[in-house]
Amino acid sequence: MAAASKTYIGLSLGNHNSVIAIINKDHRAEVIANEDGEHKTPTYVAFSGEEEYHGSQAKHQFVRNAQNTIMGFRDLLGKTFTPEMNQLHPGFARIEDSEGKPVFVIETENDNGETQQLRLSAHEVTVRYLARLRTTAEDYLGRKIEGAVLALPVSFTKEQKESVAAACEEAGLPLLQLIAEPIAAAMQYGVGKGASHVDAKDTLALVVDVGGTGSDATLVAARGGLYTIVGSTHTDAVSGDIVDDVLVKHFAGEFKRQHNIDVLQGNPKAVRKMKESVEYTKRTLSSAASAPCAVESLAEGLDFNGSIQRTRFDIMSGKVYTPLLESIEKVIADAGYTPAQVDQVLLCG
Repeated sequence: MAAASKTYIGLSLGNHNSVIAIINKDHRAEVIANEDGEHKTPTYVAFSGEEEYHGSQAKHQFVRNAQNTIMGFRDLLGKTFTPEMNQLHPGFARIEDSEGKPVFVIETENDNGETQQLRLSAHEVTVRYLARLRTTAEDYLGRKIEGAVLALPVSFTKEQKESVAAACEEAGLPLLQLIAEPIAAAMQYGVGKGASHVDAKDTLALVVDVGGTGSDATLVAARGGLYTIVGSTHTDAVSGDIVDDVLVKHFAGEFKRQHNIDVLQGNPKAVRKMKESVEYTKRTLSSAASAPCAVESLAEGLDFNGSIQRTRFDIMSGKVYTPLLESIEKVIADAGYTPAQVDQVLLCG
């Protein structure tokens, strides 16, 4: 009798969003949907009263319950506390020092109306979140998950990798392997595919990853089926958050012209509402010539309805990408190559 095959998943643990993938029956990587039917799960954990939320439900808590919503915990794994950590994601749950380690402080009310405080380390939050991803995958596949391959940024230190591995084990996800995100992208898109002892198919690929809180430019060399990171640079000056801010300022300006109310001054809840809305605007613009932005009761009971053309958005956000172009030029030059020697460019994130 043949032994039952084991089930493994691939995870991309992002600072803003995470993705679960499997190898389907056609032997191709396939991103699976979560309980909300979405193919990416916000890397958020939130608390309200006695309830704990993850993913999209946690992200929705940010508008009205920001102080008890946690985001950005991945990048705090394996790190020592610094006061500047509270400036990374202002408005979210505050971060305090606990014996040199960062902890998130949550304060909610229980069913009896009593205030209760919860102090969670980045490790504990990650364990809770990974356990939820494991449950999502098991519910989708109908089978127990036996292990995972996890993609992480090139910049992660040994301590951070060890912390991630420990969190996976504690979350019931035995770790098969950690893999650098740009190499995962190169493998998925077939860089160097078909190499043999006759033709090593030398390929130099530039992987550009624009994430929610920062961007990476990495040179990956593929030879004979082996992948090597030749060089990598990171910049916090280009990110999804910064592009969102461009749209927020644009629509806030429209609202001010219509009602003489500046939501950017002293109205953090209105800004959070606008941020939530412009994410959909940005996503729509990736495939349409124009996109709306609508916010109910943005400020003083007034609704906002606006729209923007793709061309105008491109002009407004164009200057945002200048630091990324500089990073790309730097990583190529530092590795001793010229742009003409790059065989492929992969855009992801």
